[in-house]
Amino acid sequence: MRLIFVIGASGSGKSTGLRTLNPEQTVIINFDKKDLPWEKWKEQYSEEKKNYREVTTHGELLDTLKYANSNPKIKVIVVDTWNREMIDYTFSKKFRATPDGRKAWANFGVDQYEFLHSISTDYRSDLNIYLLCHKETVTDEYGILMERIAAPGNMVTNLKPESFSSIVLYTTIQAIPGQRPQYFFKTVSSGVDTAKTPIGMFEEMQIPNDLGFVDKRIREYYS
Repeated sequence: MRLIFVIGASGSGKSTGLRTLNPEQTVIINFDKKDLPWEKWKEQYSEEKKNYREVTTHGELLDTLKYANSNPKIKVIVVDTWNREMIDYTFSKKFRATPDGRKAWANFGVDQYEFLHSISTDYRSDLNIYLLCHKETVTDEYGILMERIAAPGNMVTNLKPESFSSIVLYTTIQAIPGQRPQYFFKTVSSGVDTAKTPIGMFEEMQIPNDLGFVDKRIREYYS
């Protein structure tokens, strides 16, 4: 199994990249509970087809992952977005009811760490899990602006979640006067973000925001 991060601002093409995945082999876990951004997507994904689920809790996330892991037809799992999962967690009644705030945040950090760690240890080797994430811009110790995965509090950012994966894609938008913008994934870091891919996986610094192509290339590369 491989973990892949797809990071970008809202409206920058993260969810749109899902349109080329094979619905027969994909499960989308929708924390944002918004419509997918292409026409007739409900003909491809639904609760009835068991390839789509709108969830709120961390437990529902883990249950859906276990289901997908038990179904050999499923090759791709998408979490859209991981940020919303973390936000829902910290706004849950269980989190807010914990008398000791430090313990609540510590439990949150442990659960997120175990989630990331389990992806590489507890799931089938032919599964690719895509975590779609919003980004935030922070200032490092030298005063340089850096982009990274946005997360509530410091527990997750201190984990440096991008270090759990060798594939971190950033969305980019190319504006063309008088035309619709074009959307891409950035495959290498510009020095102020955490984008990265293994040497030789992608020849281009920017590729179309096409996760069907990305998934196929990842499997070719590691085969």
